[in-house]
Amino acid sequence: MFEDARALLKRGSDGIAFGFLTRERKIDEEKTKRIVDIIKNFNQKKEEVFHRAFDCFINAYENIEKLIDIGIDRVLTSGLENKAIDGVNMIKNLQKNMVKK
Repeated sequence: MFEDARALLKRGSDGIAFGFLTRERKIDEEKTKRIVDIIKNFNQKKEEVFHRAFDCFINAYENIEKLIDIGIDRVLTSGLENKAIDGVNMIKNLQKNMVKK
């Protein structure tokens, strides 16, 4: 996947969407940092997008903070629900908490 990310970035991709989890449904910090480094070290600004694997987490607040610390630009989420409309309150709360930082 890391080589695929490099190839996509070289060919003009605006960024990479990915989501590395452990078996315990936590962020695989090592792999996430590795791919973020690949994307950030590319010679043009590209975005790091953590995909809906985020919705598998138990503690969304703790994990969004970790993702921000790692350097993630965007998170795709439905607020831990099947549809974003059902998770709109969680999404609002996540945004509110992150704006305060």
